[in-house]
Amino acid sequence: MTNPNPTAVNTMLDDVVSPLRFRGPAARTNTIWLRISALLILVISAVLLIVSFLNYSNYRKNFLQLNLSRYLVVANDLRQTVEAGLDVGLDPAANTRLLPTMQELAKQQSGTRYIAIVPAHGEIIGQGAIGPGAAPDWQTRMQNVDTYWQVSRPDSLEIGMPIRNNFNLKIAAVVIGYDRVAIEDAMSAMRRKLMVDTLQMLAAAVLVIIVGVKIITRQLGDELAAIGEVIDRVLTDAQPPLLPESEMDPKLADDINMFANLSHRTLRALRTEGES
Repeated sequence: MTNPNPTAVNTMLDDVVSPLRFRGPAARTNTIWLRISALLILVISAVLLIVSFLNYSNYRKNFLQLNLSRYLVVANDLRQTVEAGLDVGLDPAANTRLLPTMQELAKQQSGTRYIAIVPAHGEIIGQGAIGPGAAPDWQTRMQNVDTYWQVSRPDSLEIGMPIRNNFNLKIAAVVIGYDRVAIEDAMSAMRRKLMVDTLQMLAAAVLVIIVGVKIITRQLGDELAAIGEVIDRVLTDAQPPLLPESEMDPKLADDINMFANLSHRTLRALRTEGES
């Protein structure tokens, strides 16, 4: 049985151990640092986005409800004026207090586009930009609700509140339209503010994460660099490389040194056998 060619054996061993050679210590340390930083940044970004979305959703809901409540109060005040006239026998068309009251309410509430009293039968008593053909729609809605209705128009948000006489019959309705564009602009401004605040907080968080992870992983990186250097030298040094116990836990250092020593001896034995 012929001995194998020493050159061929050494070449085969080099082919086997070459893929085991590690990258440099700095590359290993930077990889750990960057991966941990990227993971934390991703988590913090997701948390900030979720919090911002929930804050905006809560603001939008409360802001719309606040405006609705404000105009419901106005509509209720106007309804009471109409009902007070009904108590003394005045129909809405004959109540001279209605138009001045609507004008005063429109001045007090900024963003009011129109205020109207819609009789079940008859002409609208109104103030502001009331669109053509509004009366039939309002009269239909009035008959189909008990408390109030709310409608979103292209340029306004609208509420309507039916008015009942002493016999509990719906004889009219109060309708108020308020500026939709102004409300959407206010919500857009809040959305932009939350976005800017989120980006600022994220930038600060990224800076803190990068610096903090770098400080925290420095010792771990140094230990991994030392271990990697020992493992790299197993393949090339004439003498078994040893890891100083002062650089890490003594038990771990002993285990690494034992592994390096056994690996070095095994590799040298294989090379010696191939050369003999």
